[in-house]
Amino acid sequence: MGISKINKPARTIIFVVLFALLPLAIPRVKDKLVVKGQNYRELLPDARELVAFKQHSASSTALSTTEIVETAEPPKPANQTCSDQLIEDPDHAMDAFNAALARTDKKDQGAITRITHYGDSPITNDGITGTTRQLMQERFGDSGHGFILMDRPWDWYGHQAITFSSGGGWSNGSLMNPRSRDGELGLGGVAFFSNGPGSYARFAPVTTGSIGRKFTRMEVYYLEKPNGGEFSIIANEKESRVISTSTDHEKSGFAEVRTEGNAGSFSVKTVSGDVRLFGAVLENDDTGVVYDSLGVNGAFAGLLATAMNEQHWAEQLKHRNSNLIILNYGTNESEYASDDQM
Repeated sequence: MGISKINKPARTIIFVVLFALLPLAIPRVKDKLVVKGQNYRELLPDARELVAFKQHSASSTALSTTEIVETAEPPKPANQTCSDQLIEDPDHAMDAFNAALARTDKKDQGAITRITHYGDSPITNDGITGTTRQLMQERFGDSGHGFILMDRPWDWYGHQAITFSSGGGWSNGSLMNPRSRDGELGLGGVAFFSNGPGSYARFAPVTTGSIGRKFTRMEVYYLEKPNGGEFSIIANEKESRVISTSTDHEKSGFAEVRTEGNAGSFSVKTVSGDVRLFGAVLENDDTGVVYDSLGVNGAFAGLLATAMNEQHWAEQLKHRNSNLIILNYGTNESEYASDDQM
C-alpha cells in the first residue's frame, strides 16, 4: 500500500515520527542540532532511566544474580522514606475522618463513615466515585448507596450499584444553568421542579455484584416554601407517606421512610402543586461506608461560592453530616477560569 493511500491523520503521525527519529539515524544531525540552547543528544533520555527496578525484601534471593540495580532516582534518606499509603496532613485536618473510619473498621455498632464527593463532568456518571465506593465498601462494609439526584439532568448521568429510573416531566436547574436566582440547589447542586402529579423517581437495590444489595431507609431532600405542593414516598410499593412542602418561609426539608429488612424498592411521586426536590439518600444500618457522588456537568469550583446560596448549602451539608467532603475540580478551570473564579 502506497503512502498516498493512507488517510491524512495517519500520514501526519508517520511524518512526525520520521522527523523525530531523523537525528538518530544521521549522527552528524544529532550532534549538531540545537533545540532551545540544548544539544539534541542532551534532550534524549538515558535508556537506563526509562525502566526502574524496585527490589522487594521478600524477593531479594530471587535477584541474587543481579549485581547492579539501576534506579530512576537515588534512594531517600531513612527519615524521608514514605509509605505507599501515607497522606501528609501536618494540620491534622483528616483526624476526624480517620477516627470515624477506624471505628467502622472495628465494626463498632452504628459506625457508618460518610463521604461526599463533589466534582464536574467526570463525576456525573459515577465512574471515579463508583469505583472508589466499591473498593471502600468491599473493604469496610456496605452501608448503602448515598445521595442520588431525583432525575437525570444529563443523558449520561448515572450511578453504579443501584437500580434507578425516573420520568414524568421533571424540569431542572443546576449550578451551570440555574432556573431561579435564589441559589437553592440542594446538596448536589441540581434542583428538580414539578407542578402537579406525574413526576416520579424509583430506586432499588441491584441483584448482582458485592455491593448495593440492601437499602432499609430513604431520605428525600426537598425545599419547603409558601404554597408548596405535595409528594409521596413509597417503600416496597405499598407503604406510602404524603409530604407537604408548604410552610411559612423557605428552608430545607427532609423526609425519611424506613422498612424492615431488605427493601425491594423506594419511590418518590409528585401528588399536587408546585414542588422542588433535590435528591434522595439510600442507606442501611449495617456498619460500613456510604459514598455520595455529586457531579455537575461543566462545573468549576468557583460556582460553589457564586451560584450556591450559602445558608441553604450549609443547611444541606449540616444535615448530611459527612465525615469527609471532597472537592474534585480542575478540568474546566484549565480551559477558561479567570483569577477571580479560582
